[in-house]
Amino acid sequence: MTAPFLQSLRRRPDTELDRETFPGSLPFVHDLDLRFDRAVTFFVGENGSGKSTLIEAIAALCGLPAGGGGRNELADQPGATAAAELAPHLRAAFRRRPRDG
Repeated sequence: MTAPFLQSLRRRPDTELDRETFPGSLPFVHDLDLRFDRAVTFFVGENGSGKSTLIEAIAALCGLPAGGGGRNELADQPGATAAAELAPHLRAAFRRRPRDG
């Protein structure tokens, strides 16, 4: 089964990320190029390796609150995507965009 929504995620080459400051200091960010070819993906890594940062960025790219919850919580969380500092540096390709989180 192929991934129904997000197909790939890569770093945008037209944005600058300082390797000395977050999120550019995360080791995986500069060469990020992920393909999602299964319906389920697991992110595994050490504490502080950037798993949550990546998931927050994916949520923001999907139009969902970076802190969790569904679209209904957007009104209750001012600046909900502010926590997704990595999102502006990524480009996502969707088979189709999720409508309801």
